[in-house]
Amino acid sequence: MGSVGPTLERTRRGAQRLSFLPNERWTRVTLGDGFGGAVAENGKAWLWRKGNSNGKNGDVNVVAARGKNSISVCPGLPQSVKFSAIAVSAGHFVGLDQDGGVWCLGSNSRGQCAVDPAIQGVLGVATRVFFGKKGPYVREPRGVSVAVGDYHTMVLDDNGEVWSWGDDTLLQLGHGDTRCAPNNSSPLENMREQKSPSQPLVIYAPFQTHLRFTPTKVADVPTDFDQQHTRELAPHNSGLAPEGIFAGPNTSFLVINDTPYDHTPHDEHHDAVYACGDNEKGQCGRSLQYSQQTFMRVRLPKRIQVQMVQCSSGHCAAWVRRVVVGGGPTPAAGEEGPAMRDWGIYTWGENTAGRVSTTRRQRDVVIPPLDVTRNFPRGRVRWLAVGPYGTAVIVSESSSPRITESVPSTG
Repeated sequence: MGSVGPTLERTRRGAQRLSFLPNERWTRVTLGDGFGGAVAENGKAWLWRKGNSNGKNGDVNVVAARGKNSISVCPGLPQSVKFSAIAVSAGHFVGLDQDGGVWCLGSNSRGQCAVDPAIQGVLGVATRVFFGKKGPYVREPRGVSVAVGDYHTMVLDDNGEVWSWGDDTLLQLGHGDTRCAPNNSSPLENMREQKSPSQPLVIYAPFQTHLRFTPTKVADVPTDFDQQHTRELAPHNSGLAPEGIFAGPNTSFLVINDTPYDHTPHDEHHDAVYACGDNEKGQCGRSLQYSQQTFMRVRLPKRIQVQMVQCSSGHCAAWVRRVVVGGGPTPAAGEEGPAMRDWGIYTWGENTAGRVSTTRRQRDVVIPPLDVTRNFPRGRVRWLAVGPYGTAVIVSESSSPRITESVPSTG
């Protein structure tokens, strides 16, 4: 907890209030490796960075200037802009304003702020991102969700389209297998379940740096129903566009409505999760066949609705809601009877020191995703977080919400 604010220069064992923030009604908070950010009800965004060895609060041109016991609104953010959501990485900030505009600030070393890094490596003032749609009858897309990795950015717009930019070294932008020539088949085409070809949307020249600072739509995602989920959203037109986006340090996730068209009742839907990017430690949740992969389905169970996907550099976790089947929720592994839960927590990836599963310490990597719901108390889940050494879940019980962790013991 020592990296969450300028007044917390040392590691703290217990939680404490961020006293350097003003008295506001906070709606969102997010933490990166070196950044922190929060959004108040009035739409103001506040940023801070981990203090360095000299006791200074990072680069004052990028983060907020602070007084003795307070922190002011970041001077790089326009005061007239009201934010509805923010995301931070180790070095850059992405904000979504209340009109759907996307703003970037901070490190741009790999084009993650949608500016040519050869021209500007750091953005000291927030810059609005434009997606390049032009024409008299074509409006600029409005963002509805943002997600960031260490060096890449993702945006889901109100047309159901996903845009990404930044570092593409590990295929995390979702533009297809950009490592091979256009006439070569990608690894995904050799998979037995592949239904349609996957051609890269971006071609890099030999010895060219694999990054993309221009917002580009992600590649089509082949589904189990041999359909491409890239058409625009329309009323009562479910199952045709991504519903959510999440990002790990070098991995990207899409949540897609995977409900069969003949499914009844029609007011329920099933989700599927697709992942691309770094898979060296199984972060993409399918297999270890490729150290980097294009979009493929994470091996989560069917009949789920995905609430959150969170990742560290080596392992991931998903919080899901189990879809009601036959008048009751689908039980978790080993759970039966009226007390069974209608939610589940699944973890996968690097299992060093039991960070994914303490019952499978002999396995260095856990794939497919493992149901660890029984490690947490019964109640209603409020939030999911993943750190480098374990997984934490906020569970609301009858008395009051409490945070429980699934981490390896040190004794």
